[in-house]
Amino acid sequence: MTNPNLIAVLAAVDRLIREHGYSPSVREIGELAGYTSSSMIYDRITALYEADCITYMPMQTRTIRVTSKGKRVLKEAEIHAN
Repeated sequence: MTNPNLIAVLAAVDRLIREHGYSPSVREIGELAGYTSSSMIYDRITALYEADCITYMPMQTRTIRVTSKGKRVLKEAEIHAN
């Protein structure tokens, strides 16, 4: 995955889970990733879900989790950034 917008949202989800110990809200993801539109965040979350980088339970709050594939994507993005 090379889309920087998706990687930014994925990184925000991962960071917020590590910092707080639970899944972030859409608003928290947007604040960290630099988005103000919740619909844009939902679009990114859906794309990450379809790419198997995250999992979540629709219609339930704070259920987003980064998958093992998502962790690999973040690691690869970190390597390419350096």
